[in-house]
Amino acid sequence: MKKLLPVVAVILLVGVLVYIVFLRPDDPPPDVAPNGDGDSPAPALTVDEKLELIEQKNVALAHLENKETEESSALWSAIAEKLPDSILPVQNRAIGALIAVEDAEPNQKPDALTSAQAAIAALQEKAPDAAATHILAGRLALLENDFSRAVREFEAATEADPDDASAWLELWSVSASTNEELPDSLSAALKRAHELAPQNLWILIPLLLQQADEQNPGIVETIDTAMPLIERLAPGVEQRSNNNPAEFLEQARAAAVDGDWSNVQNRTRLLKNILIAEDALKSDEIRIEKHVLEFVVDRFPDDFYEDLPADSAVAAAPSEVSFQPMAGEGDEIAVEGLVDAVLADFNLDSRLDVCALTNDSIIVFSRDAESGGWEPICSADAPANAAGFRLIDVDDDRIVPLIETMPGGEGVEGESRSDLDLVVFGGEGLALFLNTLDKETREAGLEPADAFADAGSLGPLQHCEVLDVDMDGDLDLLVSGESGTQVLSNRSNSTFELASDAIVDAPDRFTVVDSASVDFDRDVDLDVLCVTTDGEVGLLENLRHQTLRWRVLDEIEPAGTVTSIEVIEADGNASWDVVVGSDAGVSLHLTRTPTRGKVEFIGSASIDQPVGEFSLFDFDNDSFQDVLAWTDEEVALLPGRGAAGFVNFEGNLSEHTPSAPIVTCDFGDLDADGDLDLLTASSGEIRLLENDGGNALPWIDLTVISYDLGNPPFGVGASRVNNYGIGSQLEIKAGDAYRAQVVRRAFTHFGLDELPPPETVRITWTNGVPQNVIQPQTEQTISEPQSLITSCPYLYTWNGDRFVFVTDLLWAAPIGLPSPQGGMTPHRDWEYLKIPGEMLAEKDGRYVLQITEELWEAAYFDQVRLLAIDHPADVDIYSNEKVGPPSISEYYIHTAQEPLLPVAAENHAGDDLLPKISAEDDDYAQPHTEWHAQGYTHDSFLELDLGELQDPGRITLFLTGWMHPTDAAINTALQENPDLPGPRPPSILVPDAEGEWIEAVSYMGFPGGKTKTIAVDLSGIFPAEDYRLRIATSMQLYWDHIFFTVGEEQAEYRETDLELVSADLHFRGVSDRIFHPRNGPERYNYDRVTPIPRYAPMHGAFTRFGDVRELLTTADDLLVVLGCGDEMTLEFEVPAEPLPAGWTRDFIIHSIGWDKDANLHTIYGQTVEPMPYRNMSSYPYEPESFPDIPGYEAYLREYQTREFDDVYHRRALHLREEE
Repeated sequence: MKKLLPVVAVILLVGVLVYIVFLRPDDPPPDVAPNGDGDSPAPALTVDEKLELIEQKNVALAHLENKETEESSALWSAIAEKLPDSILPVQNRAIGALIAVEDAEPNQKPDALTSAQAAIAALQEKAPDAAATHILAGRLALLENDFSRAVREFEAATEADPDDASAWLELWSVSASTNEELPDSLSAALKRAHELAPQNLWILIPLLLQQADEQNPGIVETIDTAMPLIERLAPGVEQRSNNNPAEFLEQARAAAVDGDWSNVQNRTRLLKNILIAEDALKSDEIRIEKHVLEFVVDRFPDDFYEDLPADSAVAAAPSEVSFQPMAGEGDEIAVEGLVDAVLADFNLDSRLDVCALTNDSIIVFSRDAESGGWEPICSADAPANAAGFRLIDVDDDRIVPLIETMPGGEGVEGESRSDLDLVVFGGEGLALFLNTLDKETREAGLEPADAFADAGSLGPLQHCEVLDVDMDGDLDLLVSGESGTQVLSNRSNSTFELASDAIVDAPDRFTVVDSASVDFDRDVDLDVLCVTTDGEVGLLENLRHQTLRWRVLDEIEPAGTVTSIEVIEADGNASWDVVVGSDAGVSLHLTRTPTRGKVEFIGSASIDQPVGEFSLFDFDNDSFQDVLAWTDEEVALLPGRGAAGFVNFEGNLSEHTPSAPIVTCDFGDLDADGDLDLLTASSGEIRLLENDGGNALPWIDLTVISYDLGNPPFGVGASRVNNYGIGSQLEIKAGDAYRAQVVRRAFTHFGLDELPPPETVRITWTNGVPQNVIQPQTEQTISEPQSLITSCPYLYTWNGDRFVFVTDLLWAAPIGLPSPQGGMTPHRDWEYLKIPGEMLAEKDGRYVLQITEELWEAAYFDQVRLLAIDHPADVDIYSNEKVGPPSISEYYIHTAQEPLLPVAAENHAGDDLLPKISAEDDDYAQPHTEWHAQGYTHDSFLELDLGELQDPGRITLFLTGWMHPTDAAINTALQENPDLPGPRPPSILVPDAEGEWIEAVSYMGFPGGKTKTIAVDLSGIFPAEDYRLRIATSMQLYWDHIFFTVGEEQAEYRETDLELVSADLHFRGVSDRIFHPRNGPERYNYDRVTPIPRYAPMHGAFTRFGDVRELLTTADDLLVVLGCGDEMTLEFEVPAEPLPAGWTRDFIIHSIGWDKDANLHTIYGQTVEPMPYRNMSSYPYEPESFPDIPGYEAYLREYQTREFDDVYHRRALHLREEE
């Protein structure tokens, strides 16, 4: 069992003094506020006692955020003894008690409720009239099913704070929890919530339904208010669901005007069905419904801090680090008319080069190894009026870099990296220059490319952000200028296309002056923090599917004119904080993330240092990010002090920076000695400054390279994440310390101060997939490959000794999966898969199967049957299952008694593959030789010669193999790329009478996922007595064994449908992977399990744990829904009739169900809903088409009640094994 570890890094490394300088934007009222204590005076305490209380409070808060309620409760009690009049420990203890009730096992719930009742009673005594008290008391009443008391408490909360929309929503929500008669006032509560939050979809949809049911003419006004919001979202919704919500809303309005209330009710319900799984709706739900941790009080009364030495926390920072001109001739580069300059490894020799943009040229300088001087290695004419440039890998042209200068290590043998191209932005719009780096000579060049067909419509640009907006594995552009802010989508063929509807809810022509992309709300997609020309700080919230929604962050109100923004993890609480620069100074804005999708601002600190632009880096390796800031007049260095913000630097930086006007600054480890050096530049020169002393403390440099070590060979990208992982999230766990950064460049540098060696580095790639590196070296560049994230649920069986992996299920039934050719991948909801008899033995008189969900997806099972197939021992049986339409995969048992081998087998390149396919030996043939992407190869074929056959009649080909698939992101990228049609399923070609190859079978079918055997009927397809055939495809298929039979009739067998005796759903975790050394699929060790989910949980209701047998015995659309980490144990009756002499037994598992990936490109992939059903023609389906299923509402209430908590993913590096 995993136990959440308290985050005490802030206390250990920053010191408790930093917490006394937290300044909330507004002082809390004298009563109780969510984040401030009341005005009760603090008792007389010494400074040391107060510092100890601050430390206890911070540890207790960390326990509480980690859901370690027992530990936090003990600390709150200790604080209450010292501060008996403080609301802080009382309210926080009540919050922990509520969490404990929600998380309690059934046998623990009575005791948890008793503790919660006592904690709430203490809070009511301390602050009887506070809105927070009533909300928490109302939630306890709901947990006790006392709905009338809950109504009274929530009504009191709305009286205490009548302008809180969330309180009114909580009041109304009681009616959705029970069928009891409740006051009519609850109906008005929803209307009031909508008045306070008119743009919130989560309130709007139930209000429309309520007004329709009440036949309330006021629905017309509600629709008129809602229409602009729905119209802005309509294009994206229609693209995903083939339904336009604005049309349903218009139809509802017209029906309301005509008094046709039946039609109003129908249209509003259909509108709900369309929007229920939309990310915009989920986002609004999270924003309006307060997480219980939002009621945490994190600050003592103001008088508590009066005698604490606050000034000492923000004093100037003396440092042993200084900056000196680089040795030799490497201290400066003379340029004229410099506009921008960046340090990067342009020619992949593992040394940093200087990329410079001037008024008329782009020049790349490389440092001479002997003299240390800088020499130009390539150049190109720059567009007129250029404002800056960005380095970006556009063409994914990877090579193996030189590694002799990597600090402390040699990298990963055979790793491949892409060279960096340049995107220039400015008065002429955009221009792309491709890096023509020669793989052999390493000579770099710059070649203009025609990449922006829409460049002329963009107008002059002043800002450009590089990020993967749509999470499809390539880098897009967010650009801003006179025409406003727009998104250019990378088409994966070195061109970009304007995504005109990508930004919604933004003012016309709103212009961004700086931005920072990050998964700000920790919901596994990239958002963009922005500063606008109007001085606003806001967020472009990613709603996925290439949609960004603008909202202003009113909580950030920095002084002066805001110029720049970046994210930082300052206080070690697994929540991104914000650094804002302005002409008045630098401000740090601290946050808490109580749950995915919701960020709460909790404090701020600032320093008076004017800033034009700035970067974050750790120059002294003390593990805290520092500010490198510059204006036209000066360069400033502001050492970071964690949650306390930044301080002035007492150093020599100003002695060596160029004279004004300053153009830009950058940083990098120029001499590969483990500390970060500086580039400072004016319009006439670039100066390079060596960091002297920063490497006195240890560090770790992380280079993340996204490629698949599985079956594309080195040098071929998986195309799921951009090559350098730009925008990914890196987290480090070192002892009790936690640090995090966003990947912004080819390397990410962490100073480690005097921390213990890092135990774990976790990267969360831009496609939402996490990956851990255990015990990395502290002074070594690390490269880490990606792993598969989606497949299907797994099947394990008891073989008499242990549970063993058999294969994966539901492979023919993907839902919401985009097709590379456009539209959606077809699905078939049933399958029949063979379980070899040697893999399934009796266990305590039953056949026991384990069906697990271990990847980032949801599995839906309607029915599971086990068929015993008894047959003579000299006969092999095979299912007719294969991926394809029912016409080629309908249920049939093939038998084989005299298997024949081809006499020859070779691929398109002439490689002899006969030895590989002649025996089922787990050594797989690979017909393809080149890849476009994971799952998508260049055209290839496997040619088989069946030899001389005399009047063969019936010919059946049996192929045992597996398929490495693309995924939703790759398929989406292929849809955007006009040059690549996508994977082509296997077809069969045969020679005609003239020896010309002709297509005989257009769609052969293929094995889905992990190893399976398919049977293909070849009867009558050969036009001549030439029994050669070619299996042609561009899918990534591998074959272990291929044989055929000739003229065989179906042999005798006996089929028995075994009774499902029990089915239990429970949580198990994730099995260890077993990687295959010979082109085979990865498998899994059931005996080695990690008992926490690996991925961010999906939204929505999963099936509750326990007995689910009745849901699986018949096909009735009442489904068992599994999420990552779930396991379903199935026990089947063993046949009473013994096997005939000389016979043996195999099995067929028959399942009806579907699988939905949580890939960020899967349609509604982040939600369980909409629920699938048999006979649906497509997914998503038309909202009118959902059948009237008997007992469906009761099924939802009884079974579909479990939701996954995201704390185990979001705060994963705060986990450790319980002692």
